[in-house]
Amino acid sequence: MPSTDETAALLCASPGAGGVHADALPPQPKSNRSAGRHRWTFAALTSLALAGLCALAATRHDASRAGVPVDVHETAASVSQLPDFGADTLSLESVMERLGVNTTSGLTELTVDYAGVKITGNVYAKLFDEPWLQRLPLISWPEFMDGPDDPARFTVVMFDADATFGMQGVDAKKGKRDQTFLHALWTDCRGGSTVECGAQSNMRAKYLMPAPSGEEDRHQVVFLLLRQGERPDGLDEVRFWLRTDQMYRRENRVHELLAENPHLEPKALTYMWVDGKH
Repeated sequence: MPSTDETAALLCASPGAGGVHADALPPQPKSNRSAGRHRWTFAALTSLALAGLCALAATRHDASRAGVPVDVHETAASVSQLPDFGADTLSLESVMERLGVNTTSGLTELTVDYAGVKITGNVYAKLFDEPWLQRLPLISWPEFMDGPDDPARFTVVMFDADATFGMQGVDAKKGKRDQTFLHALWTDCRGGSTVECGAQSNMRAKYLMPAPSGEEDRHQVVFLLLRQGERPDGLDEVRFWLRTDQMYRRENRVHELLAENPHLEPKALTYMWVDGKH
């Protein structure tokens, strides 16, 4: 199928140095006052559309000759800007898009430490790694702080992006893995880490260890850092309700959290895979 430019080249007369001439456009019919609108003939509309196509082709041709790059696949959509996580970058982009997270401003890689184990997208087995997976992770973001006295507040959400229905987001029966399960939620964190807000008594959702069942494939667990801006009502608190130690009603709460708090600005993320089969 010929492109727009090729079609224009076939149908349009050479516009010359001055582009499309005014006399190439069809004359506008006189206004029909009794009808209250213009009456356009089919031929006039066709000629007008062709003239517009010729003008677009001429503009692109001139830009190309001037050395200006022209994107033939122009779109209003912006490009996602995530850290390079190799083959897993696309899966994370899909997760962010599903949750409605705007990543066009650019995100960095978040630092997550489980008692000395740095989380960098590796695969961990529940059977062998459970001793340290049971511990509360330390999450830090010093690169976003302007000093120790910076009053900025941050929210950190940890969730399973491959959850099915069931306790802790997993089920022995394989289901459609497009749910999310909330593993932990820290809000109003200051000082560039979860040290101050990380105590279980201060958390909005108590930490639950990722635990895919032995019947399921590995799950992608995501850590997302969000800066708390100012809400339209002048407050900066995060709207979210869950009894801190509640293990149920955590399915698909991440989407709710983000939808109810548009003042949360995504800043960084990282992830790990947790395998229940080995």
